[in-house]
Amino acid sequence: MRKPKDFQSQTVRRGTGSFDRKYNYLPLGSRKPCIYVRSWWPNFERRMFNINNLRFIVNFLEKKLEEVETLAAVKNPKAYETYNKAIRTFKSHCLHYLHTLDDDRYYEEGSGMIKLDRYRANLCSKQIDDILRRIKIDGEIPNNHYIGIAMMHAYQYLRELREFCDDPQDSLPRVFLWMLAGSKRVAYVELPAERIIYSEESQERGMECGQCINVFPKNPRNDTVPGEMIDLCACKIELFIWLGNAKFVASCWSSIPPGYIISDRGEPIDVFPKYFEYDRSSYFQLRAHIFQGQFEPGMDASALLDPYIHVTFLGYTLSTSVIRQSLDPLWDESLIFPVIKIHGTKEYIKIMPPKIVLQVFDRDICGMKEFCGRCIAVPLVKLSTETYLPPDFLPKLEWYRFQSKKYYTGSILAAFELVEIVKTDMIDVPLDEAMEEGKRNIPPDIRPKMASYRMEVIFWGVRDIKTVHFLPVYKPRILIECCGIVVKSQVMENAKEFNNFKDPRIIVNLEMPELKEYYPCVTIRAFDSRGFGCFKYVGICNIPTVYVFLEQLITEEEYNAQIYEMKSERRFPWKAATVKHVPWDRNSNRVKPLIVCQATVWLP
Repeated sequence: MRKPKDFQSQTVRRGTGSFDRKYNYLPLGSRKPCIYVRSWWPNFERRMFNINNLRFIVNFLEKKLEEVETLAAVKNPKAYETYNKAIRTFKSHCLHYLHTLDDDRYYEEGSGMIKLDRYRANLCSKQIDDILRRIKIDGEIPNNHYIGIAMMHAYQYLRELREFCDDPQDSLPRVFLWMLAGSKRVAYVELPAERIIYSEESQERGMECGQCINVFPKNPRNDTVPGEMIDLCACKIELFIWLGNAKFVASCWSSIPPGYIISDRGEPIDVFPKYFEYDRSSYFQLRAHIFQGQFEPGMDASALLDPYIHVTFLGYTLSTSVIRQSLDPLWDESLIFPVIKIHGTKEYIKIMPPKIVLQVFDRDICGMKEFCGRCIAVPLVKLSTETYLPPDFLPKLEWYRFQSKKYYTGSILAAFELVEIVKTDMIDVPLDEAMEEGKRNIPPDIRPKMASYRMEVIFWGVRDIKTVHFLPVYKPRILIECCGIVVKSQVMENAKEFNNFKDPRIIVNLEMPELKEYYPCVTIRAFDSRGFGCFKYVGICNIPTVYVFLEQLITEEEYNAQIYEMKSERRFPWKAATVKHVPWDRNSNRVKPLIVCQATVWLP
């Protein structure tokens, strides 16, 4: 077998530093280390291309269905149009996929495809044909009345396609990235080859190929515990990664972030230097605007959380304040990071800005923090040559979903902007220096416009309450929380004898965003009053949005007009109708009809 050429698979050992004495980081500066591995494997690229093609379609459909669900939840009249447009695009992607399967590359000699690969391609083709046939039968929906059944069909397509995304046959081995401390392997991350494989077709290319990504290595000791899923990571690594055939190595060079210089470049194109020296850089400041959050019930005795958000960006970390005992926390905070030097050209930073890592923690009573979830955000970049005016700027608040290995934990409403700093007058004071004076609120131009609402709650009663720790619930109490306002019912005297509340009506005023997309959730909690003023947690219900309870108020004149119109319609239901008799001959042998008159209605 041919002996492989020399390659560099390990970086030089470096010392660590810290900005906040909470996390360590590697101060690489302008010298970015480069490692590469060259190896020989059977050509199973078509398997990975097929997987990426299917995942591209699945990701597109999943994203569009989430948009339609958001519009349908607030009863947007354009929801059906968004659904029809998504289905049309989904259909075009499926047709393009079928055209790819019909290509001769799957069947020509030397393609690396075996008989099982051709069977799988035929099976995928039949499945896509079946989905296209059902889409043709269903057609497009004319209005929002059919959005429910249409979404059921779309999610059925999504489930069927997901089953075909994973190929039972192996292609290329996974890529392992190890972090060493001395002679010990302290953390590692494994990347599937199909996620970083290169292809000339964009739909067949891996989602993370030729991009700067964030990976979260885990401790190898955690793998010794069978069946346990560990969410905490050992570190965060920002890297540029590329995997592909050696004949496409020129594409790797073109994908590397520009702004570097290489001295004495006399090596072949498939040999990379140990370092990339960047001679172009700019100063930026990150501003994280975090408004509110929505989280699922926790594992505490009260099923509530004490959440706070931890924001990490290029070695710097800042945190929000802790909101006590809430599933719908309202922060309304802006985290201003120090000025950071980012290497590379401004144009590339504008298109591909560094990612922001958001982590949510639950602080316990004893001060310990419990990891709840993580997500990645992309900031809006504003260069010094651009004007800070809408519609291009003033970042818009969006929902970012947190995900852990165990379950979905919640989401936050936030916006992020990365502003280029040229003069020192434009630099904002970091949040750590302004802590003594108080927290910074979100600027009015970014903060949602608030409106006054009146919430009316009628605590009618409780039904079918189960026992708590084998003890029946006799004195329940209900708490309703919305937008930071908590409404409490009276303590029921004895639910076994009379399970309705005596004074059920409570009215409170609250402030909510005007836009429907920013509406908060409603949290309903039940407690049991025990001895000595102790309330035992019974259960919780979390309603995603308050929109389902909104009612448009009318004036007294409009109310009276509606009431009197209804009464008049009931009293004179056929006021404008006249009756025209149908002629009938008694001597005829025809059977007498049940109704001998024909009603004709003349509309004014």
